[in-house]
Amino acid sequence: MPRLVILGGSGPLGREVIRLLAAGESYVALGRHPPPDPAIPWQPFDPAVDTLGSRLDEARILIHLAPLPLLPRLIEAELPAGLERIVALGTTSVLFKKESGSPRERRIAHEQLRAEAALAHLADLRGLTWTLLRPTLTYGPGDRNVSRIAGFIRRFRFFPIVGSGSGLRQPLLARDLARASLAVLDYPKTLGQSYDLGGGETLTYRAMVVRIFGALGLTPRIVPVPLAAMRSGLAVAARFPGWHFLDPEMAERMMRDLVVESARARADFGFDPGSFSPAECLGGGREERSAR
Repeated sequence: MPRLVILGGSGPLGREVIRLLAAGESYVALGRHPPPDPAIPWQPFDPAVDTLGSRLDEARILIHLAPLPLLPRLIEAELPAGLERIVALGTTSVLFKKESGSPRERRIAHEQLRAEAALAHLADLRGLTWTLLRPTLTYGPGDRNVSRIAGFIRRFRFFPIVGSGSGLRQPLLARDLARASLAVLDYPKTLGQSYDLGGGETLTYRAMVVRIFGALGLTPRIVPVPLAAMRSGLAVAARFPGWHFLDPEMAERMMRDLVVESARARADFGFDPGSFSPAECLGGGREERSAR
């Protein structure tokens, strides 16, 4: 029976966590879809309707990689009898989007804030210890950040940016986030704490996009776009299938700093992320270019 339960374990971040587990670690991955590797112990699980329940009574630790607002319901429901510890992922969007001009973004940010408060309250009621990690823009295989920018560049061979794209970013590699989610388990001072996690390098939005061009083996072609035109373009694009995640507010954030201070994480559990390396999630970029 598992000591460690990884909810969201069949997703890209979950697979990174599993790769980092010590040899012999007993665990089970839970998720809606089976992981690509059939050797990974997995159980189907929908966090919106299922409960952890008695089938995982030997579990001591839950690493919750699913959306944070799904966690309070799980804590209130039937839990494994031996569960002691929860490590959960939030998002720094609670810092940057709670006052967004977009009603949708404000709603999502406030849902996250309510989930954070519920985690602390309910875990304390159930006698569970907890740690919350809030990552910045996270990238890795299958991510929805760098990979989306790269997909646009691959298709159109340019990228539009508002103004100079001077807003600062701290891209965080998924593998470094996975390391953090395991590292906190070894440090008692992380109990009952929340940590903002940024990547090891701070660079402008424009510099981030230029580096993505380089990882794809392409010459950067940055097209300046007026703010009003970019907002209108994003609003139109968001109506098409597959692009609903777009929001006009994204245009203004290209010029806004979205950075956090990770000093406490460094001090408390040795958080030490690497610099931005988009090649980590864009394998085949240069090969694709040469094959055309």
